[in-house]
Amino acid sequence: MQYIETIKIENGKCCNWPYHLQRMQSICGENFILNLEIPISAGFNKVKCRIVYDPYQIIEITYTPYILPTIRSLKIIESPSLQYDHKYADRSELNNLKEQRKNCDDILICQHGAVCDSSFSNVVFENKEGFFTPRTALLYGTKRQILLDTKRIQEIRINLDDLPKYERIYLINAMLELEDAICIETAAITY
Repeated sequence: MQYIETIKIENGKCCNWPYHLQRMQSICGENFILNLEIPISAGFNKVKCRIVYDPYQIIEITYTPYILPTIRSLKIIESPSLQYDHKYADRSELNNLKEQRKNCDDILICQHGAVCDSSFSNVVFENKEGFFTPRTALLYGTKRQILLDTKRIQEIRINLDDLPKYERIYLINAMLELEDAICIETAAITY
């Protein structure tokens, strides 16, 4: 089985490297070490470093310029059997779900009425009480963990019935910060 690690390179430096290394070590063993040599061509722009690996070796490392996505709408997709507890290279199940989005930009995956993730990110909901992420996330992403560790967000169960309690939903991942404001009003989430 192959896995992916996506790392944001900004100003020529790896962002949140200890969190990425820890996730890779959970698959490859705690003695796994990787020293990334960031190419000069990465410059000082935001660059996406994509590492494909299996438990025994690094298969490929690529660097590409990163452009923030545009998300204006999400379609709720119920997928009770989807398992995505590791960042697998095979995203065929997620891609099949995303094809059901109709005219929406992305999907909001739910399981048994509980909110999980989008097709490419964890989610954070905002209301006057603060920022909240679903306890039922499919993948415990590195950015999500950093925000939990720094107490910027709280983890709670969020059901579909709870959506009216929130004003906005933010998409976060290794490349997307809360401050990037890739968010929509919860009213733009469709069933």
